[in-house]
Amino acid sequence: MNRLLSYLWKAASLVLAVVVSSCALPWIDPAVNISPNSPTDAPIQVILAPNQVRIGYIMGGDIGRYNSLFTQHHRGVDRQHTGIWQFLLTESDVNTAWNGLYEGVMNDLTRIIQKANAQNLPAYRGIARVLMAFCLGNATDLWNNIPYDEAFRGYPDASPRYQTQEQIYGIIQNLLDSAIIDLNNANPGGIVPGAGQDFIYRGNRANWIRAAWSLKARYHIHLTKVNRTQAAQNALAALQGNRGINANAVDCQVPFGSAPTEANPWFQFMAQRNDIRLGPQMVNMLNALNDPRRPVYSQGQTMLTDGVSTLGPLYASANSPVPLITYAETKFIEAEAQLILGNNAAAKAAYVEGIRASLQRAGVSEAGITTYLGQTNVVPAGDVTLQNIIEQKYLALYTQTETYNDWRRTGFPVLDPTRVLPMARQQDIPRRWPYPQDERLFNKNFPGQVNITDRVWWDRP
Repeated sequence: MNRLLSYLWKAASLVLAVVVSSCALPWIDPAVNISPNSPTDAPIQVILAPNQVRIGYIMGGDIGRYNSLFTQHHRGVDRQHTGIWQFLLTESDVNTAWNGLYEGVMNDLTRIIQKANAQNLPAYRGIARVLMAFCLGNATDLWNNIPYDEAFRGYPDASPRYQTQEQIYGIIQNLLDSAIIDLNNANPGGIVPGAGQDFIYRGNRANWIRAAWSLKARYHIHLTKVNRTQAAQNALAALQGNRGINANAVDCQVPFGSAPTEANPWFQFMAQRNDIRLGPQMVNMLNALNDPRRPVYSQGQTMLTDGVSTLGPLYASANSPVPLITYAETKFIEAEAQLILGNNAAAKAAYVEGIRASLQRAGVSEAGITTYLGQTNVVPAGDVTLQNIIEQKYLALYTQTETYNDWRRTGFPVLDPTRVLPMARQQDIPRRWPYPQDERLFNKNFPGQVNITDRVWWDRP
């Protein structure tokens, strides 16, 4: 991580150089304005790592925080987050996340793919495609119809058309298929990402392939309301042969450092704003199960208090990584898919392994794992249910926005809005995000503002 600042500085300098160069006056000879110390482009090796860090800040920032309030992982206790906790999410609240994804990360990933095409660098292209699929998936799951095909052309093409979520889901799967081909390429090109260019997997293409297969399974299982059986079959097909993420050590996550400028976004938020605490659903479930993760999900507490307990060291230390997709999630996807297809024994085995992976990630001892799994309200004597799977997934994926998708798909955990009322500005938990203010103001193809109780395409009533 000691190289992080230099990469971010180079990226910031590049942006500044482009902005300055675009301000050239017509009566000045353009050649006079060319500085050899201010390049208007950057080599492909410099672009990837800063954007991985930016994804971590976005997912551990507004996207993670806002959705964690809706799922009651957290409670808002002050300022803006009190309003969002009360279901008041506005178009200005979501500007930063949208612009971070579109003007920042996905725009740069597009440049990486273009450069990789020109230089025949399939390893870089494959990683960029995996990350593009991840970013598109998060964007469409929050905003439904979004731009893609016309989104990264730059000025004067500043009003890209919107595509349906169904189309975007097809694009996501195609990106991941292409990424797997790229990353399996026996001739990865003259330049291959190393540890300094790839903070997530340090250039390990096999791990990127596993992440791609797990992401394919994630986006297939999202479609259980569209076609339940097909979604399950497709998710299992993506994971067949143990080709998804297969251990905690292979989790796809963005690392952070202990220095103030390199710290985890949850840590930075609590140090600077301190507006959230553990929420009612999370607190009640952890306490009811005597969950051994309580001391690391909170600040060392073995009994949690709603609205009082603060974020703990596992996900909110300065050097905590921000997970993008993990082994635990992969096993819970497998468990749900097996259950849908009637394979109850396989569903239960994957379910238990998902719980075990989460407990091991949290540093729980083997004795503690045995005790927790020995509870019949954790692992029933008979078959597991969908509620078992999604509720344990909710606990395992604490802070992660995938739990918001699961709640919209399955109704689990059963969230009680009266824990937020009577102060809530509306009576229902939001089911999507509003479009950002900048799109309404500046995109001529803006489709019109929506209600946050509207549903995205796959979230069928």
